[in-house]
Amino acid sequence: MMLNGDRFFVEELQKHGYDIDYKKLVAIYKDSRQSDGYKNRKAKQKREMNLLAKYEDELMESMNKKDEK
Repeated sequence: MMLNGDRFFVEELQKHGYDIDYKKLVAIYKDSRQSDGYKNRKAKQKREMNLLAKYEDELMESMNKKDEK
């Protein structure tokens, strides 16, 4: 889930007692993109996309050979 960290979101956080401003929120977000968990998830997504692309290429190649016969 992605959040829209606009001023309204920051205002709601502040209303609920969080001592945060937009700059802190952006810094927290940037730090989260450097975490091992995030990097591992992105790497897994990339591997899966590459694998699907490989399977798609193999399927298309197989179908083209079938059409040539």
